[in-house]
Amino acid sequence: MQHLYDNLLDQLNNDHLTEEMEKLLEVYEILTTAIRSFDECFSFPAFLATLLNLVGLFWTGYRIAFLTNNLDHPFFQICPVIYHLSQHLLLLISASKTNEKAAKAKLIMRCLLRNCHLETRRKIKYEKNIALESNLTSWKIYVFDRSLLITSFGCLLTYGILLGTLGRD
Repeated sequence: MQHLYDNLLDQLNNDHLTEEMEKLLEVYEILTTAIRSFDECFSFPAFLATLLNLVGLFWTGYRIAFLTNNLDHPFFQICPVIYHLSQHLLLLISASKTNEKAAKAKLIMRCLLRNCHLETRRKIKYEKNIALESNLTSWKIYVFDRSLLITSFGCLLTYGILLGTLGRD
């Protein structure tokens, strides 16, 4: 999806005739429909993947930091951290970059539609499509963005400190 938005944004940066603008509006409509259907199908699995990766990161980090009797094979203890971290970063970074590009394309399409001379019926159709939200979300709870990445690691750190200091004299 990111590459499709990149191609659309590259096309939008050039000067176009009215016929080409209408084709770009149709391409944008197809892209936003695809994003909405993708989000409809995969927002819950994305939520579960994010949650399970955070739980995996937490427990493997907790075991490494606070359970010192299991340091026989440190490589095998770091492997789950690398796995969960890479899965978490892959999901959050790709979804947030896609949402950023979708927002940028939406802004450009709004400007393009204002400057485009189409008949009223078509213009209303495209305005309705542009007005609809088309973001990748985590189970319709939270739209993926860069701040979610920082927040998730802050949450892990906070809970790690809280659980690490419990029971200490």
